[in-house]
Amino acid sequence: MLTTVRSSRLRLIAAAAAAVILLLLTLTGCSSAADKYAGTYKGSSGDTTLLLSSDGTAAYTQGHPGTYRSDDVATTTWEEKDGVITVKENDVLDYDIIAKVDPNSTSLLFQAPGTSWNDEIYTKLATS
Repeated sequence: MLTTVRSSRLRLIAAAAAAVILLLLTLTGCSSAADKYAGTYKGSSGDTTLLLSSDGTAAYTQGHPGTYRSDDVATTTWEEKDGVITVKENDVLDYDIIAKVDPNSTSLLFQAPGTSWNDEIYTKLATS
Protein backbone atom coordinates (compact mmCIF):
# COMPACT_ATOMS: atom_id res chain seq x y z
CA MET A 1 0.00 0.00 0.00
CA LEU A 2 2.81 2.40 0.88
CA THR A 3 4.43 1.65 -2.48
CA THR A 4 1.16 2.46 -4.29
CA VAL A 5 0.81 5.80 -2.49
CA ARG A 6 4.42 6.73 -3.29
CA SER A 7 3.97 5.75 -6.94
CA SER A 8 0.82 7.85 -7.18
CA ARG A 9 2.55 10.85 -5.63
CA LEU A 10 5.55 10.47 -7.89
CA ARG A 11 3.30 10.35 -10.96
CA LEU A 12 1.44 13.46 -9.78
CA ILE A 13 4.70 15.31 -9.10
CA ALA A 14 6.09 14.28 -12.49
CA ALA A 15 2.90 15.39 -14.25
CA ALA A 16 2.91 18.73 -12.41
CA ALA A 17 6.58 19.31 -13.26
CA ALA A 18 5.94 18.49 -16.91
CA ALA A 19 3.00 20.93 -16.98
CA VAL A 20 5.14 23.71 -15.46
CA ILE A 21 7.94 23.10 -17.97
CA LEU A 22 5.48 23.11 -20.87
CA LEU A 23 3.94 26.36 -19.62
CA LEU A 24 7.35 28.01 -19.29
CA LEU A 25 8.36 26.92 -22.79
CA THR A 26 5.08 28.25 -24.18
CA LEU A 27 5.47 31.61 -22.46
CA THR A 28 9.07 31.92 -23.60
CA GLY A 29 8.03 31.28 -27.21
CA CYS A 30 5.23 33.85 -27.03
CA SER A 31 7.35 36.71 -25.78
CA SER A 32 10.30 36.31 -28.13
CA ALA A 33 8.82 38.18 -31.13
CA ALA A 34 7.52 40.99 -28.94
CA ASP A 35 10.87 41.29 -27.18
CA LYS A 36 12.79 41.18 -30.45
CA TYR A 37 10.86 44.00 -32.15
CA ALA A 38 10.05 46.11 -29.09
CA GLY A 39 11.82 49.44 -29.06
CA THR A 40 11.81 53.02 -30.27
CA TYR A 41 11.81 53.62 -34.03
CA LYS A 42 12.39 56.90 -35.87
CA GLY A 43 10.62 57.44 -39.18
CA SER A 44 12.57 58.38 -42.30
CA SER A 45 10.48 61.55 -42.66
CA GLY A 46 12.20 62.80 -39.50
CA ASP A 47 8.90 63.85 -37.98
CA THR A 48 7.49 60.52 -36.78
CA THR A 49 8.36 58.16 -33.95
CA LEU A 50 6.96 54.73 -33.18
CA LEU A 51 7.37 53.04 -29.80
CA LEU A 52 6.60 49.32 -29.76
CA SER A 53 6.44 47.93 -26.22
CA SER A 54 6.93 44.25 -25.43
CA ASP A 55 3.48 44.15 -23.79
CA GLY A 56 1.81 44.77 -27.17
CA THR A 57 1.11 48.47 -26.70
CA ALA A 58 2.39 51.11 -29.09
CA ALA A 59 2.70 54.88 -29.22
CA TYR A 60 2.79 56.82 -32.49
CA THR A 61 3.95 60.43 -32.60
CA GLN A 62 3.80 62.73 -35.61
CA GLY A 63 5.56 66.07 -35.24
CA HIS A 64 4.77 69.29 -37.06
CA PRO A 65 8.03 71.28 -37.08
CA GLY A 66 7.90 74.84 -38.23
CA THR A 67 4.25 75.23 -37.24
CA TYR A 68 2.39 76.20 -34.09
CA ARG A 69 0.56 72.89 -34.19
CA SER A 70 1.38 70.50 -31.36
CA ASP A 71 2.56 66.97 -32.06
CA ASP A 72 -0.07 64.33 -32.76
CA VAL A 73 0.31 61.48 -30.27
CA ALA A 74 -1.73 58.29 -30.10
CA THR A 75 -1.56 55.03 -28.21
CA THR A 76 -2.62 51.77 -29.76
CA THR A 77 -1.63 48.11 -29.95
CA TRP A 78 0.65 46.08 -32.20
CA GLU A 79 1.28 42.45 -32.97
CA GLU A 80 3.67 40.29 -34.95
CA LYS A 81 2.13 37.36 -36.77
CA ASP A 82 3.58 35.25 -39.58
CA GLY A 83 6.45 37.68 -40.17
CA VAL A 84 4.29 40.81 -40.36
CA ILE A 85 4.05 43.57 -37.73
CA THR A 86 0.69 45.32 -37.61
CA VAL A 87 0.22 48.60 -35.75
CA LYS A 88 -3.51 49.02 -35.22
CA GLU A 89 -5.48 52.11 -36.22
CA ASN A 90 -5.55 54.88 -33.64
CA ASP A 91 -6.47 58.51 -33.00
CA VAL A 92 -3.83 59.77 -35.45
CA LEU A 93 -4.03 57.05 -38.11
CA ASP A 94 -7.48 55.77 -39.00
CA TYR A 95 -6.04 52.60 -40.56
CA ASP A 96 -3.57 49.84 -39.71
CA ILE A 97 0.02 50.09 -40.87
CA ILE A 98 1.99 46.93 -41.63
CA ALA A 99 5.63 45.93 -42.08
CA LYS A 100 7.15 42.65 -43.18
CA VAL A 101 9.95 41.81 -40.77
CA ASP A 102 13.50 41.00 -41.71
CA PRO A 103 15.22 39.36 -38.72
CA ASN A 104 18.59 40.68 -39.94
CA SER A 105 17.52 44.34 -40.10
CA THR A 106 16.93 47.08 -37.56
CA SER A 107 14.56 48.88 -39.94
CA LEU A 108 10.91 48.28 -40.81
CA LEU A 109 9.15 49.53 -43.95
CA PHE A 110 5.61 50.41 -42.87
CA GLN A 111 2.93 50.46 -45.54
CA ALA A 112 -0.84 50.88 -45.64
CA PRO A 113 -2.09 50.03 -49.15
CA GLY A 114 -5.27 51.82 -50.20
CA THR A 115 -4.81 54.71 -47.75
CA SER A 116 -3.20 58.14 -47.75
CA TRP A 117 -0.17 56.75 -45.88
CA ASN A 118 3.22 57.36 -47.53
CA ASP A 119 5.44 54.28 -47.15
CA GLU A 120 8.01 55.06 -44.48
CA ILE A 121 11.10 53.31 -43.16
CA TYR A 122 11.39 53.19 -39.37
CA THR A 123 14.85 52.56 -37.93
CA LYS A 124 15.24 51.16 -34.44
CA LEU A 125 16.97 53.57 -32.06
CA ALA A 126 16.58 51.81 -28.72
CA THR A 127 15.04 48.80 -27.05
CA SER A 128 12.09 49.47 -24.74
